[in-house]
Amino acid sequence: MKIALVNLCRIQDFSKTKYYESSLEFLKENDIEFVDYFSGRETPSDLLKGFHEALKNKDIELVWFIQGGSDLIKFLDKIDWDLVKQSNKEYLGLSDFTHFAFKAVALGKICYYGQGLKQIKDYLPTPE
Repeated sequence: MKIALVNLCRIQDFSKTKYYESSLEFLKENDIEFVDYFSGRETPSDLLKGFHEALKNKDIELVWFIQGGSDLIKFLDKIDWDLVKQSNKEYLGLSDFTHFAFKAVALGKICYYGQGLKQIKDYLPTPE
């Protein structure tokens, strides 16, 4: 399974946080295939563009909102919901991801509430 890592929950470049290296290291150590759609993206439009790129990638099965945060509410009216509906993806997130999940489930999408990427080594010691 290939995973898209996206960030719409906090307007920040997660790759500049102290958790970035250890988080991606965990994924690599456990042979979890991923595509990073958040690094180098600091503006709302760039973060949204990364999310939409993930939806268009046919190899991606799961779109993982890497962290929680209230900024996701600001994106709800900017998300291309037709693209969400047409994509054959499942979604994982936490915290204010609930706002996205509510609409996505109404469109027939599968959403999971769970672990974020930040501090994954502290809270999720095995890939299972």
